[in-house]
Amino acid sequence: SSGPSGRSHLLRSRTMGRGGENALLKNNSPGDRINNSIKVNENNNAVDGEKAKETAMGPLARKLRARFPDWYALADEFTLYHQNSFNVFLHMVTTPAGIWAALALITKAAHTLDAKTLNSPNSVPFVLIMLYNAILKQKLPKDLWVMNSMVMFALGTAAAVAQAEYSFLALGVTLTVSYFGQDVAHWLTGEKTYDSTYMTADARAANGSASSSFASKFMEHTVYLMPLVLHSAYHCPEPILLSWMVPRNYVVFAKLTSTDEKSHLKRIRDWALAQNPRLDATTHWWFERPNGAQVGVENQGYEVSPEVKESFEEIMKGDTVMGMFTKRFDMTSYEIAQVRGMNELYVAGPPLTNNSDKVFESSHVDGPYRIFPFCYLFRCMLATTGNSQIRTNFNFVTTYPENTTKYTLADGDVVGFDFNREIHYIDNDPDPKRVNKDPRVNLKLHYVVYPKCMRPFGKLLAFLTTRYNVNARNLFLNTIRPKTWRHKFNAKYVVLWTTEAVYRIEQFASWSNVAYVALASLLPRLLLGASSSYPCFVALTSFVHYIMYISVYYLRDDVSYGSFKRDVMFFKVIAYCHLVSQFASAVMANVATTGHPVLSYAMMAVGYGLASSAAMALGVDRTYFGSELGHYPPKWITAFPYSLKIPHPMIVGGIIGLSGFQIYAPFRLAIPWLIPAHIAFYMLHMLQEHFDIIAPKSRGIGKTAASASVTGEKKVA
Repeated sequence: SSGPSGRSHLLRSRTMGRGGENALLKNNSPGDRINNSIKVNENNNAVDGEKAKETAMGPLARKLRARFPDWYALADEFTLYHQNSFNVFLHMVTTPAGIWAALALITKAAHTLDAKTLNSPNSVPFVLIMLYNAILKQKLPKDLWVMNSMVMFALGTAAAVAQAEYSFLALGVTLTVSYFGQDVAHWLTGEKTYDSTYMTADARAANGSASSSFASKFMEHTVYLMPLVLHSAYHCPEPILLSWMVPRNYVVFAKLTSTDEKSHLKRIRDWALAQNPRLDATTHWWFERPNGAQVGVENQGYEVSPEVKESFEEIMKGDTVMGMFTKRFDMTSYEIAQVRGMNELYVAGPPLTNNSDKVFESSHVDGPYRIFPFCYLFRCMLATTGNSQIRTNFNFVTTYPENTTKYTLADGDVVGFDFNREIHYIDNDPDPKRVNKDPRVNLKLHYVVYPKCMRPFGKLLAFLTTRYNVNARNLFLNTIRPKTWRHKFNAKYVVLWTTEAVYRIEQFASWSNVAYVALASLLPRLLLGASSSYPCFVALTSFVHYIMYISVYYLRDDVSYGSFKRDVMFFKVIAYCHLVSQFASAVMANVATTGHPVLSYAMMAVGYGLASSAAMALGVDRTYFGSELGHYPPKWITAFPYSLKIPHPMIVGGIIGLSGFQIYAPFRLAIPWLIPAHIAFYMLHMLQEHFDIIAPKSRGIGKTAASASVTGEKKVA
């Protein structure tokens, strides 16, 4: 194995007057118009996508469609309204829950009948399930029919077991909540419901079902609901659950090339240079100066002219800049809006040595708000002038520091990145011939991107980040050319040292991961009490790295490789801290009576020695999917332990080491499920690698485990 030993709407706010918080988000802003345009085209894009998929189908898929035309016509229609991965995820919860409640109600009702009338009440739901499966046998493709049958029998078993524990009222409430929960899922995600396409005669006519009645469409929808949800989950544009565990690459790039765009860039550039900015430091102008922003000397902190503002507007809402986001995010799930109170124009001169300009030459993160899940505030750096010297570097996109992603932005180049999460820095090109002779005139454009169902969080993120940016800019203006001892102290220590501390935590742990661990520790304490919370904390933090391994191996595209390595190492350390601390506590409590567990020590030494040797032979990057993700070419590995011809030595070693923990009875009795769960995740990922289970769209990215050849002592990594 060349992989590791397991693994990862518009914003509308009230207008507050010029210079107020309308600079943050405006009603009817260009961002609103952009989003409205996107929403108008959503269904057309979805239809075009379905046609493209049909064109790209293989012969087997076309054969299945020819054999089950009615099913696929219904499934395609249903899937059109279930594109949002969160909506589909909620359906995967509410639909089985509703079916379980219905079966439990039937079983409970059967138990209330006289025993002579019905001797085996628990058999009633299974009889119904068998009849249901028999009806669908010739209606569904075989693999889907088998999956649906397994789900239904599992729900029937759960209903038979649990019906005695719940009252008719509780089961009725569960069924009702599950039914209406599906409508809530559509409301949260902004997707139209499928049943709205046949509720009225006009809706059926518009949807091409004028000859069908409401009753027939409703019955069809009900009978096929579970297989329809399973089908949508498999064909969802972003695989549910797995896609949420993949650390994505959110650095986007484009170039403004149209005549109109170049004209707007020239107008902005000419205006900035006409202000005669000093070239011994940076000079800044707001697009719209928000409340609280200081006005400094020498043009610092004023607004741009109305003409420049007009060009700003055209660029911000233009197809080139917006296209970076519409290509990166599924617009059936996400919304985009401008964050106007952060936009600015600046002219950059040569950096000095004793001011806070140097903060940008060190690796840093711009903003502090990293704990807003699925919400992103993008800063877009747009160059209006030539540049051959200054590079913008992103550490975690690929294999830092060997292959840092670098952009030398010039003449319409624009790069966007997550303001609150992306680690980056600027430096000079080492080529002495690549020296800028003229000042750089750049724009900073800002957008917030968030799921439709999380609009309040998107608004909050935009507001908080804008306020932070204003305060940080005020501090920065006083440290560009510090004169007083306080400003010099702030420039040298407060800005630089704080930036360094924040960066180091993000580099080695990630503030999001720290927040997750803190939440996983706090919530069980609040809900279960301190004495019962630890096993829950262990469960929430011991297996995250395995899920990330499986998810990244499966999806592969748009992975932030540095973030992936950091995250899995962080959670693997947390997992082994649990294991080692529990084991040490058990040994200390029992060593006086039973002595040291020598066999456990031996198995750990052998197992983890084997796993560590395999990792050293591969190297860190190849251990963590460097080849699979396409960052490194395939390489033959002949070193120990691959020379022993042990299959998957890293995983085998890990399982031996874990078994060393498990055979020690005092440790095993404390949390009996912990080691079996670790081994189960190891085995699951090993099977994934062995059978090369990856997303169809990811095939061809990097070197897969299944395509690796093993001959004698040679090993492809």
